[in-house]
Amino acid sequence: MKTDTRERVSNALKHFFESAHQAAHDLAMIALDEYEKQTAERSQQAQNAKEGHPEKWLTVKEAAAMLQVSTRTIYDWAKKGKMPAHPINGEWRFLESELLEWKLPEKRDTQLSRPRHTKQSHLSMVKARR
Repeated sequence: MKTDTRERVSNALKHFFESAHQAAHDLAMIALDEYEKQTAERSQQAQNAKEGHPEKWLTVKEAAAMLQVSTRTIYDWAKKGKMPAHPINGEWRFLESELLEWKLPEKRDTQLSRPRHTKQSHLSMVKARR
């Protein structure tokens, strides 16, 4: 009797994990399709913007909305030169076509991720402050 129960549990677990694996695979394929679709749309938008359509200038707030980040992040990226930005009359402005092209994954600067501080670098920063 115990062997029969173990076998049923084993079969149920095997079926569960096979189903979970298939579901994860299906979700990954859906995400990949959506990513490729968005990338193609952004590329087309950037190309359209370059082909004689009037240039549209964006404010910090508009650029933040377009890139789905905070305005503080936009200010930081612009100041550090990590994104295409133009200081005009003391304010940052952004060409929509440049942001669309920059937004493409292969064009984006890979240093946008937060720097990791090791224990050693943290100690040297503390010593430098003294």
